[in-house]
Amino acid sequence: MSGVEVAANAVLQLLLLQAWNPFYLSFNISSWSLSTLFFFYLLFPALAPRLLSMRFKWAMLMEM
Repeated sequence: MSGVEVAANAVLQLLLLQAWNPFYLSFNISSWSLSTLFFFYLLFPALAPRLLSMRFKWAMLMEM
C-alpha cells in the first residue's frame, strides 16, 4: 500500500468507518462490529421517535 492509502486507512480506523470500505477492512477485521454499532448509535436518536410514533407497530417491520 502507498503512504496515502495507509493514511486513509488510519483515518477510517480512528473514525470507526473502516467497515464501509472493504479495501481497508483487512487491517483490523474484528472492528467491523464496532463500526456498525457506532453507525447504529448515530442513527438511533433520529429513528426512535419515528418508530415510537407509528400507529401499527407491525408495519415498521414491513417498512424497513
